[in-house]
Amino acid sequence: MDKVEKVQAQSGQSVPTTGGFSKDAIAKDNKKLQNIFDKFDNGNTFLDKAERDKIQSLFTQADENGNNNKKISKKELQTIADSLNKDVKEEKDKITADELKEFYTNLGEVSKQEKAQGAKDTIDTLEFENDSEGSEDETEASELNPYTVQYKERYDELIKKDLKAQGIENPTDEQIKNAKEIFKKNNPDALKTTKEGTEYLLVGTKIKLVGEVEDKNNADEQIKLWKDNHVKDTAARKKGEDIFQDMDDGIADNDKTAVKNAKEKGYRPTACQNVFYDEKSKTHFSYDPKTGKFTEMDKNITQIFADGSCIKKITDAQGKTVKETVDKNNKIQNISVHNAKGEVYVNKNFVAKQLGFEKTFNANIFFDKKTNTHYRWDSDNHKFIAEFNYAMVGRSGELFDSHGKSISHPNIKLLRSGNEMITNNDGSTTEKIYDKNGKLIQTINRDKNNNIIEQKDN
Repeated sequence: MDKVEKVQAQSGQSVPTTGGFSKDAIAKDNKKLQNIFDKFDNGNTFLDKAERDKIQSLFTQADENGNNNKKISKKELQTIADSLNKDVKEEKDKITADELKEFYTNLGEVSKQEKAQGAKDTIDTLEFENDSEGSEDETEASELNPYTVQYKERYDELIKKDLKAQGIENPTDEQIKNAKEIFKKNNPDALKTTKEGTEYLLVGTKIKLVGEVEDKNNADEQIKLWKDNHVKDTAARKKGEDIFQDMDDGIADNDKTAVKNAKEKGYRPTACQNVFYDEKSKTHFSYDPKTGKFTEMDKNITQIFADGSCIKKITDAQGKTVKETVDKNNKIQNISVHNAKGEVYVNKNFVAKQLGFEKTFNANIFFDKKTNTHYRWDSDNHKFIAEFNYAMVGRSGELFDSHGKSISHPNIKLLRSGNEMITNNDGSTTEKIYDKNGKLIQTINRDKNNNIIEQKDN
């Protein structure tokens, strides 16, 4: 097969259901979601009316005890998650608010599909508050404490130090995550990101913490320490020494003429050679050594790295910001959306809608028609990752390359019809036939000579 027709879900299509409120339809292949499903299921891998009502009651009660606005907030989600985690000892096994949100969203999508097909006893799930909705966070600005970032101080360790000052000696992953969200709200411009996605703070930056951590107020001293040790530190970091992983790319080596010309204009050097930054206009400029001229770069660039890749932030009139990490050829590598407060949106369907991405038959893969690119949702960091080797999404949710071969299962191929063919070790095959909504309707088993052994309707 030289060419395979592209099989792609139409905009707005939902993930396929296999048997109404079944475990496959709601939890899919996500182990955490399967664990949530099991907490309500009586063991038949199907949520009956009583079990669905129990779930709905949990969410309704949380709303009534919270904001009572017929919407579920982050705090209310966490309350439900805490109740489900009451007897869970291992931290890794605990349900997070984000996982619970995804489970409830999937339940709502399946319910809508069943209702559209004439089913009775479906449920109307509650909506979620937008990230910018709901009550204000725990700490007012007036209650915050000043702190100066120290040389080689890690962001994660600083968050733990802040929590310790609040009396939390051994914080859980969820407490650390919440503390980071509060930190970002209280310090919207302080946090930086490396091209690999590592978050860090610039040495000497004045920040605000919730806990009363001693502030040495020694910015100049710490910045000097960084300057004196930067060359040595960078060399060690590039050798892979873990202690230096959170540091930025430093300052590139530029010829003396470039540095002199930039200094005259008030520009400072960046991590990328022949790229300089003007603090006044908040703009990057590229320098041409041949002509000695500076050219203004994209004003949306907020940070640039040694290899020419950069971070862009595009903000609309309402304050919503799209954050892109692009390579040196301006090709998007990952993308996220933030509200006016700088908080990242965590609902993948909402983010996809803001970006104009289309759903596919795979719950975590979306498609951008403008660039003909598939994006995978990263639920840990709440952003879409560009997947350039994903060419097609089959109706089962399987991912295929441009030749119709499965990315993760070499023995599965996508046929022109949209069906999927599995070739077994003995040469026999299994053809799976799906309807346009992604539901498996028929399976055909053939021997190695292509004779039909079994044909059954699903």
